[in-house]
Amino acid sequence: MDECSSFKKMDMDARYKHVVTNGICFLCLKKGHRSIMCRSKTSCKICNGGHHQLLHPKAVENLATHHNNHDQHELGYDEGEISATTLNKKSKVLVRVVPVKLFGPKKTVETYAFCDNGSTVTMLENGLAEELGLGGNKKPLRVKWTDGSMREDPDSREEFPHCHTGKRSIPC
Repeated sequence: MDECSSFKKMDMDARYKHVVTNGICFLCLKKGHRSIMCRSKTSCKICNGGHHQLLHPKAVENLATHHNNHDQHELGYDEGEISATTLNKKSKVLVRVVPVKLFGPKKTVETYAFCDNGSTVTMLENGLAEELGLGGNKKPLRVKWTDGSMREDPDSREEFPHCHTGKRSIPC
């Protein structure tokens, strides 16, 4: 993938979406595993982060490195376990992403969580909840974004049981 000229020509948002949609490793850009399970010893040549350099956000290069170092010391994360990226070049929004392992009645799933310090709720995609075997009462959810747009999901669930991370339990 890192030698694919059409991938290199994509803007950062398109690359990121392509990697996520196709289940490609953020580190080695190969299919079949996630970066948390990647055997590649490489890291980003720009910031030493746990992603391939083709996925390094140019707009926040120095800021991302600063946030990674600060968060690692303050929260006790190991290098490469937390990273910052931007999905919108215009507003330079930083989104922290951490690898997580979720345990459910049906299955255990390794995935990524977006950390939003301004959020008042914890959300989980419906497909992932079903894959884990989590239940819950269905209730409509209306989300209004900062740009004024609104999205409503009639089949959202509320009050999942707790997901156990292996070391600590967090509400899903």
